[in-house]
Amino acid sequence: MFQIYLVYFVHLLILELMLVAVAAFAILLWLYFEKTGVNLTKSKFNVIPFVDVVSSYTLEYSEGDCNSNKDCEWAGDACGGGHGLCTNNPSRFEGSGSICDINQKFPANNGYMCSCVKSVNKCGWVK
Repeated sequence: MFQIYLVYFVHLLILELMLVAVAAFAILLWLYFEKTGVNLTKSKFNVIPFVDVVSSYTLEYSEGDCNSNKDCEWAGDACGGGHGLCTNNPSRFEGSGSICDINQKFPANNGYMCSCVKSVNKCGWVK
């Protein structure tokens, strides 16, 4: 009888240790993303999900027609300071230089992301 209780005790102990390990992993993962500033809700290409109705957008610093977000890309932003265009033709910017100053009026510096504005079927900047 004692052996049965011992087996149950060992199984419960293993289960508790596994739960503690999973919780520790989740906490460490959360701390890592907090420290590095990585946002898992955004892609690395600064594109938002395709939307039909957009409350705030601008077509400044953008060009080209689109049917979905995959058609639009921020191109010509070599220094990331706020230059280039949201375009459906990023290949025309390949190998081009970029100014490395920060343009405060550039949409990406004001919370906008390059996307397809479905209401007008144009590449643009969506907030």
